[in-house]
Amino acid sequence: MDFTKFVSLLETKSLFFCSQLILQETDKHEGSYNQATLETPSDKNILTAFDVGSNVLREFGKLVTVNSWHMNDIESVAMWNVYLNGNHGVAIKSTFRQLVESFIPETKYEVSIGKVNYLSENDIIPQPQGFNGLNASLWKWESYRYEQELRAVAITMPEDIHKYGGIYIPVDIEELIEKIVVSPNAPRWFYELVSRIAEKYNLVEKVAPSRLDANPGEISPSDKVVVIVVCPNCQTEQKLVLPPFKIADFPDGMTSVYSADRITFRCKTCSQLFMTSLRVPSAIVDVPNK
Repeated sequence: MDFTKFVSLLETKSLFFCSQLILQETDKHEGSYNQATLETPSDKNILTAFDVGSNVLREFGKLVTVNSWHMNDIESVAMWNVYLNGNHGVAIKSTFRQLVESFIPETKYEVSIGKVNYLSENDIIPQPQGFNGLNASLWKWESYRYEQELRAVAITMPEDIHKYGGIYIPVDIEELIEKIVVSPNAPRWFYELVSRIAEKYNLVEKVAPSRLDANPGEISPSDKVVVIVVCPNCQTEQKLVLPPFKIADFPDGMTSVYSADRITFRCKTCSQLFMTSLRVPSAIVDVPNK
C-alpha cells in the first residue's frame, strides 16, 4: 500500500473495504458469474440462472465491499510493482488468524473471509451453498493467479458506501500487524519516516526493511547473529539477535552483519529509540555455533 493508506490504517484503526462497483472499473467481471456457471444450475439454487445473471446479482453487487490480501511465504516483486507507484510504500504482514481476530466484535458489519478461485473459461465457480453474492466475489480469471488473493468481504447499505466509495471496519491494529515491511529501494529518509509514524502507535519494533534490499550473497533465514550496538544517548552496550542477510569478514578478523543497511532499536537502559547503519565496522557480531 502507499504511504497515505498506511497512515489511514493507523489513524482510523480500520481496514478499508472498497465497493465492488469501483473494482469493476478495472475488472468488469468483478461480482459476476461466468457463463459456464450460469449454464450449470445448482440443485440448491432457488433462482433461475437468468434472474441471477440479470437482476438480483447486479443489485446485490452494489452492497458488496472487499478488502484484499496477498498470500505468500515470501515477498513478491510483482505485487510491489503492480500495487505501488514508486518506492514510497509499505506491505502489512499478517496471518489468517491475526486477520480474523483483529476485527472488533462490536462492529455492525459481518465479515466473511475466503480465498479467491482462479478459473479458466470452462470452469464452474465453486458453490458449496448454491448461488450467492459471496461466491461471485471470490473468483477471478486465471490470468490474475499471480495475485494469490485472500478476500475479506462485507455486505453494507448504499448510503454507507456513498461517502468514501467503501466502508471502514474497525480492527485492533496491534493484533493485525505482524510486520510493517518498507518497500524495496526506498530512500533512508522514507524508512525513518515510517519508523517515526509507527512509533506514535507503539509499532516501531515491527518496522522492517524489504528482504529484496539485501546485498548479494547467501541468505539463510535459519541463521541467527548477535549484533552488539552502543546506545548513542547513554553509551550502554547491548546485544540484538537478528536474522542475517549477508555476513562478511573484515580485515581484522571481526565479522559484520549486513541486514539491508539499517536497524531500529530501543535502548534497554534509557528507552530511547535509535536507528543505526549496519554497514560500518562498529556493528560487530558474534556468530553462534550452528
